[in-house]
Amino acid sequence: TSVMVLACERLRDWDPERLFENVIPNRQPLAPGQIHYRDFMTASWVQPSRIQALDPAWNHFNLVNERTKLVHFSHVRSQPWKNPDHPLTDLWERWLRKALVDGALRRRELVREILRGHVHRRFLRILPWSRRTARLLDRVAR
Repeated sequence: TSVMVLACERLRDWDPERLFENVIPNRQPLAPGQIHYRDFMTASWVQPSRIQALDPAWNHFNLVNERTKLVHFSHVRSQPWKNPDHPLTDLWERWLRKALVDGALRRRELVREILRGHVHRRFLRILPWSRRTARLLDRVAR
């Protein structure tokens, strides 16, 4: 599953911590109570009667149009935060800026993820810096 909507009031028997603790790599032998990652992600452990189809607009893969409710950047190496040439980088950057302005993401969190290589260094330029630092970062981010 890429996207799930959960009716929490119906999930009183779920213990997310226990569920995640029991997920193991696909190639490892299963012990009682464990589940392989592949089976966990396809929700094969859930009773089929508890699963309903979800409008595909809630899981558009690398696509944004008038119906899109949620875009899923599925190709790890080409995700817009890693690859500035991705066609949806500008869209992603607008939402990144909004997250910073709204306080959902802190400046130091973004810098940390850039230093770790999880986010492209190009995005350093959207943070407020002194003019001197901004010019230096602009050269580095190219």
